Order: sequence, then C-alpha cells, then structure tokens
Amino acid sequence: MLSTFFLDGISARDLGIQLQSPISFSGAQPKINTVSVPGRNGDLHFNEQAYFNKTAKASCFLLKENAGMALDQVAKWMLLGSGDSYYPGYRILELEDDPEYYHMVRVTNGPEIEIRMKFLAPFTINFDCMPQKFRKDGGLLRKFDRPFTLYNEGFPSLPLIKVYGNGSGVLQIGTYAVRFLELNEYTVLDCETQNAYKGSKNKNNTIYAPE
Repeated sequence: MLSTFFLDGISARDLGIQLQSPISFSGAQPKINTVSVPGRNGDLHFNEQAYFNKTAKASCFLLKENAGMALDQVAKWMLLGSGDSYYPGYRILELEDDPEYYHMVRVTNGPEIEIRMKFLAPFTINFDCMPQKFRKDGGLLRKFDRPFTLYNEGFPSLPLIKVYGNGSGVLQIGTYAVRFLELNEYTVLDCETQNAYKGSKNKNNTIYAPE
C-alpha cells in the first residue's frame, strides 16, 4: 500500500482513498522578465528573485460501498478548506513519506468521479501549489533574548518577528537593520507582506527599514 496524504490534517486513507502512484510535483520555475533591445544581439533577462506556482497531481481510487455517500464526503474534503491558512485560498498538504515538510496548495478540480458497479472509479486530484515547501519546525515559536544564529537551508526565509520592548532601538539581522522609532510593549515585523503592526494597528510609521 502506498503512503497516504493529508489535506488540512484530514487523511485521505480515513476516507477510503488510496493512491495509485506517488503524488507528482512539477518543478518551480523562476520569474524572469525578458527584454529585447533593438540593435543588440540576444535578450536581456531580469530575475525577479521569485518563482511561479507549481502543480501537483494525485491519482487516486476509492473502493467503498454506498458510493453516493462516499462521493459526498470526498467532494467536501476536496473543495472545502479550513480557512485557517496564513495564505488566503491555500490549504495544507502533507505527505506521509515526507513528514518534516508540508505544501501550501489549492485543489483546482471538482470530484469528477464515476460510480461503477456501486463503487467509485479511479479519479485524479489536481493541485495548484506555492513553489516552496515548508518545514514544520519553521512554524514553531522561538524566543531569544540575546544574539543568536539561525540558519536557513532552503528558499529565502520570510519570517514573522515579534520584537518586545519600550522606547527606541535597533534590531540587527546580519547586514540588515530595523530601527524602532517607537516601541510600546511589542511590534510584529511581517517579512512576507513587509508590514509592521501591533494587533490590528499599523505600525509602519514607527520603524525605519529601507531594506
């Protein structure tokens, strides 16, 4: 039996779904702007330092009595996300044979499943995936009150950083510095959206971070 997979923590195997083959992922393609300059040979390429989404496909089958009820369960599992993701519209895909990582995905097809002889026939689930995969331990809260080193071995890291204190000061990260003009209890730095906030209050005007 092939290993199973999970959507938002719900196992495909618990619904009676089995994989026909391992889930296949396409490669992440970099975003490149190409400019053709009149009078010059070749093209100029500008790397945006970002990647397009990739795709994945799960070829499945389900042999289960009461196929109509099973189909309703599969449709709900495929199309109804938890809504708890940090990335709107995406869901968490976990693979049993890759337990330290997860993917952020969106199911792009409905359950186009035939019912044959009162059982569900083979079907395919297609995913639109963010280009990177995420380490599960990267989502754990880590607290530091003194200088430290944290090594990232994959994609450039875009963490959430919560800085505690009062008054003014500077947070130094490698060669980058964030100057706090006003810090009242704490401020969150969201590197993904490049915003600073405290709760629901925007705090961008209280920091200086040109890079």
